[in-house]
Amino acid sequence: MKNINKLKEQVDEFKPKLVVVFDKYKAEMLKSELKGKRIKVLSGIDGLCEAATINNADLIVNSVVGMVGLKPTLEAIENGKDVALANKETLVVGGKLVMEAISKKGTKLLPVDSEHSAISVSYTHLRAHETDSYLVCRLLLEKKKKKKKK
Repeated sequence: MKNINKLKEQVDEFKPKLVVVFDKYKAEMLKSELKGKRIKVLSGIDGLCEAATINNADLIVNSVVGMVGLKPTLEAIENGKDVALANKETLVVGGKLVMEAISKKGTKLLPVDSEHSAISVSYTHLRAHETDSYLVCRLLLEKKKKKKKK
């Protein structure tokens, strides 16, 4: 339960209006810790989707672990929000859906972590140098194998 204690410390410091804890039991614990404060505590996928579509936010940061971030990301885009993504699983499982939604709604997808940023910069640079005979169709990243010591 130390993560809930750490979250409570962050809530006390930054005073958000809304907090989402995926685990319902832990969300209830946090609610009781914050009793009397004007902070809404939500849980589960419905809580993530509500937070992703909150009216007064222009930018939604997705940093949840795993593919659970796909639905809130799509909900945010459908509601006209730009999304800062620090979750690669969202694109691994639903990249086509996310990119189609972004294209349809005209929102932005912004890379947050170092892997996403490196790929975005590389791809943007390559696309800027495309010609009729040189077209970027895909970007392949491979982990270099270590040389064996003799």
